[in-house]
Amino acid sequence: MRAIVGLGLLFLAGVCVPKGFATTIEIVSHRHEYRRASAVVVGTVTSISTPRDGRGYAVRMRVDKRWKGPRAPELTVRSDQGLSGCGLRFEVGDKYLVYAVIDQETPDTPRELRVFPCSRSRQLDRLTAERVREYKQLNSRWFRLGSHLPL
Repeated sequence: MRAIVGLGLLFLAGVCVPKGFATTIEIVSHRHEYRRASAVVVGTVTSISTPRDGRGYAVRMRVDKRWKGPRAPELTVRSDQGLSGCGLRFEVGDKYLVYAVIDQETPDTPRELRVFPCSRSRQLDRLTAERVREYKQLNSRWFRLGSHLPL
């Protein structure tokens, strides 16, 4: 009986999740995440605004270090500001390591950089030992070159 109730609850949880929220968390290697990112930067947040179009918060940051992405002194990324549960909540004045991908919801919306929930993006002073190791890998030319090889 418990098994049937448990399966029923799992089914309802899968059916009742609002559209746009991930029901699974994809665990990928650092190399894979670097490969699929359109921009990998360290930046200091200068402003956060809620756009009227409902596509998430617009986080503007000054780029302090760039490994990948547009060569611009400032960058704007979209974020859900942690509303998905495991996402990153940006704060003005703090420095972040950001992995962002180009996202285009519909052909009518502009292409823009988005920080997805549960990515490796983190506040720079709150990196775990593993994330510090990955941060150091970003400075390795061999790591960046190797990210282009088949997985």
